[in-house]
Amino acid sequence: MANLSPLIIVFGVLVNTLVVLFACKTFAGKNHIEKGPFVWVIWMSIFLPGIGLAFGLVILKISKALKASEHLGHNDGLEHVKVRFDYLQEEARKDESVVPLTSVFMGTDTERQKDLILSMQDLGVSKIGKYLRLALKSPDQEIVHYAATTTNSVQEMFRKQIEYLKQNLLPASEKGYVEITNLYEHYVKSELLSDHWKKLISEEYITCLEDAVSLFPDNHFFYYRLAELMRSAGNKEESYEIYLTLIEKFPAHYEGYAGAVTHLYDGEKWQDLRKVIQQMNQHVRVEVIPRNLKTTLTILEGII
Repeated sequence: MANLSPLIIVFGVLVNTLVVLFACKTFAGKNHIEKGPFVWVIWMSIFLPGIGLAFGLVILKISKALKASEHLGHNDGLEHVKVRFDYLQEEARKDESVVPLTSVFMGTDTERQKDLILSMQDLGVSKIGKYLRLALKSPDQEIVHYAATTTNSVQEMFRKQIEYLKQNLLPASEKGYVEITNLYEHYVKSELLSDHWKKLISEEYITCLEDAVSLFPDNHFFYYRLAELMRSAGNKEESYEIYLTLIEKFPAHYEGYAGAVTHLYDGEKWQDLRKVIQQMNQHVRVEVIPRNLKTTLTILEGII
């Protein structure tokens, strides 16, 4: 056994030397921060052969793990920022108050007005009819021409797309019903329609949503759209019944409660309103409730 001791010592020195050479080569291209763990391994290997090497390698592994964790956290942060930015972009696109379109058409910059008229459809402006009507009042005849042409083309686009989707709609296609109801939704809210045409298109839309609710009873999206459309058409009691159905069938979703709260508040039914808010607090996670709705509920809870 004593004869093996020199061999063990020689082996240990050899291993330490190889580790030192490997570490030196590895940190050659590193910055001063990244060199730290490798320098630690070298010194530990020189002064504490065997144990120092093992301990140094443990430190190196921990360092790499921490670095990977920091990198992952950084990527998660970037992803969070990206998601948040995409969300803000979408909210800005939906909220025309973010872009002062009215002030553009009330101004005198005709070139900007032309550009805006031509790009509004691509920008996805939801109430496009409102701004086109402002443009139709312009003293500049070219702006009036642009606005009239765009109004006709957007109307034609909606009608053709709806007709195409209706002809190709399969009863079993939930995605197809989502697409056509989205299109109806945008058309009805576009403010392009006269009262007469809005009534007719809304009736078509209601029929489509009723079919969707019948075919896909587990999709709360169709119930909510139907209830909202009924309410906007003045059928308040019918819409309220659908909101109650939403609460019963989908208690974890906030939409049914939100609709019921609006109906009960308008009817000054304070006791029922209090019960609905209590139900909502019990079944719906706070983080999924839109901020403006949370603010409204907080105010209501303080006064009822």
